[in-house]
Amino acid sequence: MNAEMIEPPPRRQVAEGLRVLVVEDDPDALALYTAALERAGAVVFAASCAAEALETLERESVHVLVSDVGLPDMDGNALLRAIREKDSPQSGVAAVAVTGARNDDLVDEANRAGFHVYAAKPIATTDLVGIVVALGRVSLEDERELEGTRE
Repeated sequence: MNAEMIEPPPRRQVAEGLRVLVVEDDPDALALYTAALERAGAVVFAASCAAEALETLERESVHVLVSDVGLPDMDGNALLRAIREKDSPQSGVAAVAVTGARNDDLVDEANRAGFHVYAAKPIATTDLVGIVVALGRVSLEDERELEGTRE
């Protein structure tokens, strides 16, 4: 019998086409979230503070923002409020709050700031990818429809 090596099927890129900004001051968490989202096919922009995130959004368009709430220079809620107040297409970005603290007051504050999802750390990377894909697909479909109307 002659055996041949068969290539395994390529891994499904569930986040292909999505552009994600991850804002996290813990370098290990930032690297973990970035790697998981990139493995899933997303283009990821990483920022370690709110100022870097705002600078990135001046240059890049993203479908989803994933932000730690406890950032050193400006908390994640204030960051999202600053994004929402700008007159730009990014003001409506889908947003995920990630934090080590969890109580009803913090969840309410994140909701008032405009976060769509509040996730407590530690969060499994598969869960994070699933949340980002669910939120990002709507933005990506809207973007594709808008591009179709321009043609």
